[in-house]
Amino acid sequence: MYLESLKIINYRRFGEKDNIVYFVNPKKISHSREKNSTKQSLISPSTTLIIGKNNAGKTTITNALIFITDKQKKWPKSSDFNVYYLKNLIKTYKIAYENKEKSDVIQLPKLEFIVKVNYSAEDLTTNISGISINSNDSSEESIEKKVTYEPKEAVSFNEGIKAIFEETEKSDGDASSKDHLLLEKLCDLLDNCEYKITYINVKDGNESNPLHDLISIKTISANRHLNENVLSKVFQRIVSSQFEDINSEDLFKDDIETINKTITDKVQTKNESVSRILKKIEQNNHVDMKLKGNVSKKTILKSFIKYNFKEGDDFIPEDQFGLGYVNLLNIIGEIIYYIDTYEENCHQSRINLLIIEEPEIFMHPQMQEFFISRIDNAIHEALEVAKLSSKSKNSLHCQIILTTHSSHIVNSKVQSCKSFNNINYLTIKDKYTVAIPLDDNNILEENSKTETEKKKKKKKKKKKNDLLFLIKHIKYKVSELFFSDAVIFVEGVTEEALLPYYLEQNNILNNYHIS
Repeated sequence: MYLESLKIINYRRFGEKDNIVYFVNPKKISHSREKNSTKQSLISPSTTLIIGKNNAGKTTITNALIFITDKQKKWPKSSDFNVYYLKNLIKTYKIAYENKEKSDVIQLPKLEFIVKVNYSAEDLTTNISGISINSNDSSEESIEKKVTYEPKEAVSFNEGIKAIFEETEKSDGDASSKDHLLLEKLCDLLDNCEYKITYINVKDGNESNPLHDLISIKTISANRHLNENVLSKVFQRIVSSQFEDINSEDLFKDDIETINKTITDKVQTKNESVSRILKKIEQNNHVDMKLKGNVSKKTILKSFIKYNFKEGDDFIPEDQFGLGYVNLLNIIGEIIYYIDTYEENCHQSRINLLIIEEPEIFMHPQMQEFFISRIDNAIHEALEVAKLSSKSKNSLHCQIILTTHSSHIVNSKVQSCKSFNNINYLTIKDKYTVAIPLDDNNILEENSKTETEKKKKKKKKKKKNDLLFLIKHIKYKVSELFFSDAVIFVEGVTEEALLPYYLEQNNILNNYHIS
């Protein structure tokens, strides 16, 4: 079972078209690699890359997934609605208000998300309602689920809209300032109304289950501000997770009882002293207290282990590591903890998403280039350790989503997979986020239906060679094109050397990132 796609409608920078993000069918990530495949990536085949410049909408995808799977069923804020969508709604409200239309005619603001889930006969479909599957059929099927957020009380909301227009009509200012005031008041209304959340199976229109049991999300957020002792904290969680097996249930049991008894005995005199003081403050119905030892296995593992980090033969303090190295270790530590707490075979009843946001922060280019291979090595070893321990995890089934604006990580992904598949390129077009799925088949597809089979085969073979050539030579400079404002193709080193000089002289072009 896996997440095939997510359609985001009018949420933040996404609009009503070019708004589908596609995800890769995850491969089984096993502790043992097949023969003669030591260089084969474990992570890349299960990784969906979401790339784009700043403010293109990469984090919006993460937020959307977390939003629709939240157990608390949080209501949207006005800032969750696309601002241009709200402006267009105001235009329709204005026409309705001027024509004195009935309140039930007015369109309610709405956020919609459609998730497409792929499942097979071996999956447990408890968390997917409204489907039937043939247990003898080995083929995969898919189902679409729509999540909708809209104001709960339509009449109350429409009365609020009417009041907004009446109030704005009486205000001073030109048409532009009144439109701005209408938008502000609509946002206030959206922030203060109750919402109705519906889950529907798209195929039959029937009501569906919420998504929180179907999709499990672990997010490793971008570490823009690394906290003090971040490594010690993440490794403390890893160490603690190693003691959550049956062999560690009675760990420190006798010692803890002795320590707590000693503490309780020692603090007894202080307990009596404090009680005497409290009696003097309020003799009748005074507050009494009791002090006792409160040491547990959890507090020992959390607070009483000192972490020293070894570099060569020397132990060095955590705060002497470079920020990029700390960030890399933190990400790997979070992934190891995820593996340690991963439930074997849970992928048959739910979708597991591991989201890593902007891992390139603080990393130098070479570290970014080798990021995926280093994650590969860490996960391989973590699964090996888990297999040897009593936890005995043989494999990991999860979809990894990587958001980045690093051309080095894009290149690393392309080179690891030898493919352009599973990359979603986000850009801004007409003020909206546009999601463009990259795919090798788009390069290999036949253009003409009238060509003979022989000609088609020859053309496809040539295109495959072109594709391999492109993958081989994409490297850093070509991946940079994804983050440029414009591209100039040149032939020859002289032109390449001269162009930057002429671009710098142009007052318009030198304000853009041109490759």
